[in-house]
Amino acid sequence: EWHDMGARVAADVLEHHGFSVCLLGPSVPTTDLLARVRQEAPDVVLLSITMPVHLESLHATFAAVTQAFPHLPVLVGGRGARDEDGRRFPLPPLTADRAGLCVEIERLLDA
Repeated sequence: EWHDMGARVAADVLEHHGFSVCLLGPSVPTTDLLARVRQEAPDVVLLSITMPVHLESLHATFAAVTQAFPHLPVLVGGRGARDEDGRRFPLPPLTADRAGLCVEIERLLDA
């Protein structure tokens, strides 16, 4: 998927609040994402999706990251992050709006 405005806004908000952010951009292949996570060793990974048509791919990426890094929090955000009934791809949602994004990330890091 090539839409990245939401991810860019989230990255800007996090950077503004002092977080170090590595925005990879849209449509990053899973193998590249896994390599970057190994290289950067982030505290949290955020995945973003705008179109539900890409949920199957998102779910595969989510599964690959959580399998490779079982103790790394992975959150999913964006308008396309839920299928119609919310059960086909059970993903941990990023429920905060832009104002609450930093609070939610800090909560994860303190856990």
